[in-house]
Amino acid sequence: MKTIYKYHLEFDKEQQIELPLDAEILSVQVQAEKMCLWAKVSSTLPKAKRTIYIYGTGTEIEKDNLSYVGTVQDGIYVWHIFID
Repeated sequence: MKTIYKYHLEFDKEQQIELPLDAEILSVQVQAEKMCLWAKVSSTLPKAKRTIYIYGTGTEIEKDNLSYVGTVQDGIYVWHIFID
């Protein structure tokens, strides 16, 4: 059975989170001044560390072959989120 889980992200350029192997990322948004990622997962499956990359508009993307997750607007800032 699948469940939607929320994961808090830091406003850091690079960070790791543990997601079940079948995680399907649904959305990334700001909630109560925190960046959050929602994913549909099977909570019984093993987890794997995944690296999240956050780039502001106009900054150079330093890694190739990243998957785009979404864009978050937070006041005057616009963040673009990718995962390895």
